Amino acid sequence: MSGKIRWKMLVVWNLVCFGLLSNMVLKSVLAAPFFSQEIAFGQPNTAMLHFPFVLLPGVIIPILLCAHLAVIRHLVKEYWHEPKHSPYTAKRVVKNENCTS
Repeated sequence: MSGKIRWKMLVVWNLVCFGLLSNMVLKSVLAAPFFSQEIAFGQPNTAMLHFPFVLLPGVIIPILLCAHLAVIRHLVKEYWHEPKHSPYTAKRVVKNENCTS
């Protein structure tokens, strides 16, 4: 497998995982027993309000979201290349005014 396909697959994998993680965050916020509760009225998500589980939305989830974004940014920045014959990448020829030719 070539390097181009590998980094594109890694970007897609991280985007899918980022989307799934965002989906779980949204569902847990909507199920929390706050004024914004929209789902799970019979059994609200009260476990997130106690000690060991409060670390999930407060520490673990932000670290995971930032890690996914950092990996995506690194992969795109490292492997994304402009086309070689682009007018934006052409070198400008500067004439030296001091030369007499």
